[in-house]
Amino acid sequence: MEYQKLLHKKTEEWGIKGIRHDLLETALMHPSYDYEGKRNNQRLEFLGDAVLGLIIGEYLFSEYPKWQEGELTQNRSYLAKEPTLARVAKEIGLDEVLLLGKGEEKDGGRNRPSTLADAMEALIAAIYLSFGLERAEKFVLHYFAGLEKPRDDQEEVICDYKTELQEYVQRCHSENVRYEIVEESGPPHLRVFTAVVRYDGRVIGKGSGKTKKAAEKNAAKEGLAFLKEDPHGKK
Repeated sequence: MEYQKLLHKKTEEWGIKGIRHDLLETALMHPSYDYEGKRNNQRLEFLGDAVLGLIIGEYLFSEYPKWQEGELTQNRSYLAKEPTLARVAKEIGLDEVLLLGKGEEKDGGRNRPSTLADAMEALIAAIYLSFGLERAEKFVLHYFAGLEKPRDDQEEVICDYKTELQEYVQRCHSENVRYEIVEESGPPHLRVFTAVVRYDGRVIGKGSGKTKKAAEKNAAKEGLAFLKEDPHGKK
């Protein structure tokens, strides 16, 4: 497929149709592509790192109210570090549209984690400069939310309601609960998941969220409240 057509297809997939073409092209431009070094993605990478840090920091702060500073910092670093960035870049096909010099291409630069991570940060900056923070946040949360690393000593806070519900059922009932994603709505970059939690063949809770985990958490919260009001789990 011709490069510009492929690039257009990617912008639609990523939900960033209408992005400034000059910024997008620069974000994808490895320093080796312009041997004179006049235009590459390094400045955008610098800005993208700051934008990503702000978005991820606010997300973790809001989503994990029980985490202390150390846990928030650890997970922000985890989500913004090179392997995670490279993983997301590969998953969305960013490697397919990178602009590399011939030598870098020959040396496998298209699959190099550092190259992919830099381009990912530069792309986030290009989205931010083209559309503003809200659009950049939607892009980042769609691809990064839910990738955070669980703490070693206990369950993720996002799963607290699920854990509490399971423990409550095991204390008071013989049946286990199970979760099911029943709906996915919205465009690819603004996906909303809806989950239900079932107990004894009945739906006892329903919830929605930007990730499957968040949807299940909200379903568990509603299910737990329902069972506590009606210990027999009957409507």
